[in-house]
Amino acid sequence: MLKPYHGEIRDIPILFAHTGTRDDRGNRVYAVAVIILQPNSPGKTFSSLVRYRFFTARDRYHSNLSRQELETAPEANDVSRDLHDFFGDAPFVLAWPQRDNLPDLKKLCGARRIVDVGVALEFFLPALDSFSPKFLWEHLNRQPRQRISLTAAEAAKLIVDLIRHICNYQLNDKELPRAAALRHYLAKSDTLFGNVFLHLIEGLSNYFGDLFSIRRDDDTANWIGFLKESKARKGRAVAAGTPHHRINIDSLEDIYKGIAKEVRDFVYRPSQAGYARHVAEALNDAAVLTIEAGTGTGTTQGYLLPIFAFLDRNPEARAVISTYTKSLQNQILEREVAFLKRTIKSYGKITVTLLKGKSNYLCARKLDHVYDESWRGAALLAWLYCVNLIYHFRETDGDRIGERVRKALDGGQFLTELHREVSAQRGCDASHVQCPAQIVASEARAARLVITNHHKLALLGYDPAFSKLFKIFIIDEANHFEHACRNAYGLEIRSRDITGAVDHLRSALGKLKERSAGQNERDMEGALKDIEDLMGEISQLGRALRRIKADNGAAQGVQCLPPSDAAYQDGHIEAHLQSLEEIILRLAEHLQWLREDDICRLLKIQSRTRERMKNALNLLNDQAGSLREMIKMVAASNRTAAFELFVKHWSIDSTPVDVSELIRQNFYGDTKGLIYTAATICNAGSFDSFNRIVGLDRPFCLDEGHAVFRDFRFAEIASPFPPEVMEVIVHPEAVNGRYSNKQLWLAATVKILPELIRRNRGRTLVLFSSYGDLEAVTERLGDEIEAIGFPLLVQQRGASTADLCDEFREVTESVLFGVDTFWYGVDFKGDTLTQVVITRIPYASPSEPLQIARKRTMSPAEYNRRYRYDATIKMKQGIGRLIR
Repeated sequence: MLKPYHGEIRDIPILFAHTGTRDDRGNRVYAVAVIILQPNSPGKTFSSLVRYRFFTARDRYHSNLSRQELETAPEANDVSRDLHDFFGDAPFVLAWPQRDNLPDLKKLCGARRIVDVGVALEFFLPALDSFSPKFLWEHLNRQPRQRISLTAAEAAKLIVDLIRHICNYQLNDKELPRAAALRHYLAKSDTLFGNVFLHLIEGLSNYFGDLFSIRRDDDTANWIGFLKESKARKGRAVAAGTPHHRINIDSLEDIYKGIAKEVRDFVYRPSQAGYARHVAEALNDAAVLTIEAGTGTGTTQGYLLPIFAFLDRNPEARAVISTYTKSLQNQILEREVAFLKRTIKSYGKITVTLLKGKSNYLCARKLDHVYDESWRGAALLAWLYCVNLIYHFRETDGDRIGERVRKALDGGQFLTELHREVSAQRGCDASHVQCPAQIVASEARAARLVITNHHKLALLGYDPAFSKLFKIFIIDEANHFEHACRNAYGLEIRSRDITGAVDHLRSALGKLKERSAGQNERDMEGALKDIEDLMGEISQLGRALRRIKADNGAAQGVQCLPPSDAAYQDGHIEAHLQSLEEIILRLAEHLQWLREDDICRLLKIQSRTRERMKNALNLLNDQAGSLREMIKMVAASNRTAAFELFVKHWSIDSTPVDVSELIRQNFYGDTKGLIYTAATICNAGSFDSFNRIVGLDRPFCLDEGHAVFRDFRFAEIASPFPPEVMEVIVHPEAVNGRYSNKQLWLAATVKILPELIRRNRGRTLVLFSSYGDLEAVTERLGDEIEAIGFPLLVQQRGASTADLCDEFREVTESVLFGVDTFWYGVDFKGDTLTQVVITRIPYASPSEPLQIARKRTMSPAEYNRRYRYDATIKMKQGIGRLIR
């Protein structure tokens, strides 16, 4: 679909096939349906079941079929023959692969080319949370669907509706004026993919029977012209010592009761009102409050009402709410804040915005500069996909590439490298007024309430645009705040960033050298020599790291980085880092002429090329500074040092072991109120461990005379769910899960799980401590669980979990195997989940760089206390998935 097609387009087949997971005599398809779109005609349809012997419980829920129906269905070869006759002379087919069944669809389509509708959905609709058939049906029909299953014919009809939706909305100037730019570059891509959608736009009324054709203005190459500019907004910080108006604490309970009377789905909860009282008192007294609130308390509205009340009474005050998970940030903004502002009209004037980190956005100016007029096919579509991510920046994360789009457009890692190069994380400043990162930053500077993530909050005080603007902080999911701060205050160097920058410089210099002379030519030759030296040094360090990994017999993943080892040049990593820094600085010296307008005019360097080269050079200068810092960090006793190896690249990083003093310096001095809140903070009723983590274990002095101290407060709110409805059981046949006992643990787990699942009639979340554990159990147990009639859902490495969560919620008898991300941040309400199985206590691996650094910096008693605390909190989080 990424190659040209210049033939006639008339009949357009739309295909969907249900497939199983196991091969049955060369076939996995068990149901297929086709709709052929024909101009000025109702079209034609084809539908057939296919004989298939390995039909599972999960297949049953997806297709609404039975094993008995498939036993009498035609053989795959017969269906394929009938399908070929039905296709006629159609040269291509639009198909929606599911469950990695593209090879099966190709068998059905024969020599016909396939246009992957799944790629089109991610390409044109990147903001959607899920691309499951059920979710997309609900998105189009704007109503819930009671069942997850769609027959093959229903799914084929859904594809038709989705294609029509893309044409009517994403490529229609009346709905989105920027569609003119998308169409221009689709045409220029010279691909079957682009031509099909452009043809459908032209014949919309003929193919779909629409009464009106779409509005199509002149297509344009000026894609950036559809972006709005950020406004120059400067927030004003509240002056130190400014008095504030206190919240009327006694009125909060009455407000919650009043909302419960007026709003049908809102229930008054005494625990929520009590929680809000603690928050309001802390805001009134500019205190630091740590409050654990059990599941079901209603913490979000519990802190939102006092915050809005405080902001309403103090027009100069400004606040930040930070969370660990993106899902909670979106929930707070889109549901909770919207609800409160609708319910209490006076709060409508309080401006609220979402502020993500710059790495979540793409830089429009960079993307414009990298554009190459010669691009066609996959390269141009990859660039256009990035354009569409920018167009959807408010609804989607620019740092995420769709899984299907990546497979289709990332040949030679072109899309990955392009996406990395145009990230707004570096080199996107306030002068880029049309870039999403600058637009949202401008809005945040003017907002009264900002919702962000822990990582961004940790760095907020270091950003000149936001320093001192916000004095009130609500830190939700507080048990993850330390981890986010460690990453925020850490440093990472990735060889891919360096090689990506020099690859472009090398290519550009190779062309420019042909028309240079004298000193310019010598500088370019020197720069090209520096690039070769730099690539050689990167490779040499990579070989040293691989040798260290091999000598240690380490598995995949993050490894400890020793400052000294025989594998290094001169026995120390410092020599490698210093050499990399020196080469980059030498390269920068050879490219000083890039900043000289006269020389660039003489060399006839296009402005796009020059800007791109300058961006690459700026990135390398940043890397030189990072290398200089890393030299100091890798041998520091109070920091971790780690590395990770990839197929062609490596990364090294260093993070602080203890961030408590950094948190104290950044948050406890000038605050007008800070709230730490989560469902799991305490251990055995004590806040002591959390206090040490965030620096609340020692007083914080507010004056030079050491007479005034920050008020640290603590509170616990019990869950309103009665504890007797939940039981924690240690199975009598469970065995110790330590690494040396793994084979016995695996055998016991494989023996115990089927009976637990059968007895509970599915509805089970099984939590693993690692992908290795999950995959080992799945390999031995997957078929057995399906055989006893329970659909098994398994988390895959690197794959999105959104569709998996939706399926688990809908299929009430299903079983879900998950790892780290399922221990927290997901909710399964009602009877979907009635049993959580924790396969082993989630102790961190003692070989992790952080654990090794803690052993080095902590006393044995401190280390053991912290080690157990982390496992206990994670256990409580896992158990908490059940309390809904």
